[in-house]
Amino acid sequence: MEAVSIVLSIILSAIAVCRAVSLPVHRLIKLQEKQTNGIRCILRKEIMEIINDVDCRGFIYSDEMEVLRKLYINYHELHGNGVVDKCIDYVFSLPVKTRKM
Repeated sequence: MEAVSIVLSIILSAIAVCRAVSLPVHRLIKLQEKQTNGIRCILRKEIMEIINDVDCRGFIYSDEMEVLRKLYINYHELHGNGVVDKCIDYVFSLPVKTRKM
């Protein structure tokens, strides 16, 4: 009987620990999801601003292309949507020019 109560005590203690740990972990996961969504929105905004500028000009500068490529890689890794994919493909098909300093 004593062994059963020890085992039950261990099991119930483990359940209590799991519950105590799971709530903060769940909150951290939710916070991380919100931060990821925010970062994705900021990246999308930056990408679309560059795309709009480039589209108005009809060409892209090489330095813009590099910045756009880096922004897009991070956006894509955060599982951004396909709308930006189509815009990126269009912009990268435009003529590339080098800025005159």
